[in-house]
Amino acid sequence: MVVDTKYYNILEIKPDATDNDIKKAYKKMALKWHPDKNAEDKELAEKKFKEIAEAYSVLGDKEKRANYDRNGNSNDDFMPRGKGPQMRGYQRSWTNHGVDPNEIFRQFFGAENPFGQQTFFNAQEKSSNTVQQEDVKLTLEELYNGCHKKYRIKSKVFKNMNETMLVEKVLEFDVKPGWKDGTKITFERSGDQTHPSSSQNDIQFIISTKPHPVFTRVNNDLEYTAKITLKEALCGGVIEIECLDGRILKLNLKGVTNPTTKRILQNEGMPISKSSNERGNLIISFDIEFPDYLEPNIIKEISKIL
Repeated sequence: MVVDTKYYNILEIKPDATDNDIKKAYKKMALKWHPDKNAEDKELAEKKFKEIAEAYSVLGDKEKRANYDRNGNSNDDFMPRGKGPQMRGYQRSWTNHGVDPNEIFRQFFGAENPFGQQTFFNAQEKSSNTVQQEDVKLTLEELYNGCHKKYRIKSKVFKNMNETMLVEKVLEFDVKPGWKDGTKITFERSGDQTHPSSSQNDIQFIISTKPHPVFTRVNNDLEYTAKITLKEALCGGVIEIECLDGRILKLNLKGVTNPTTKRILQNEGMPISKSSNERGNLIISFDIEFPDYLEPNIIKEISKIL
């Protein structure tokens, strides 16, 4: 004898319904009351949609159904978690049975919304995720030339309602030449799982640049300080600059170079990530090395010349 018929009534079936009858009833009622199909009264639809999932989570499981038929519904079985603002809207709010209305719906209809829109259950699941951020420090050479990065991570996931385990995986991504500090790379559902009925958190890698001993990046430009002798500053010469891709640039110094002189080499700066053929500029400043001491006769000669 069935003690309580509440769940049967929700699915609009009789207590002697077969397993197949229960599945058919769930599909019919879930489609009827899905919130995406009931925009005019979403609050009622959300309530019905959760009740339908709750009913199926019990009647669709032989052991739970048998216990329900014998003892009826215990108030402790499906107590909502939290109070106040946390209960507003459609939350994953079931405890002992871990009922997730979205997950049950996807088990029947797949990940794609049958109503042709990414609104209710997809958006709700996305909003329930948090983002785990990881700082990724790259060399200026890696950001200039591009590279491929691999990171081994360990994420906590639930084995069941009470136990967790660590799952190890390798996340890989390509660094595009010219990426700037603050560039974000997101891996959805690859982080920790905070509750048995929620999906894994997203992991977001945030790019930053390691200090470089030679070049300084300013947006898409590179700044470089060339050390030259007093002779080179006054008489000219040739300096060599090793670029971030290994090329050697030769710069002819003509005329007088003073401490405020700047030379700009166009298209020799950082790649512009949104334009594969463009680069910023290389801006060259000069650090003139003066001698610590001059012989008196040399001072005389310089005085005559100047």
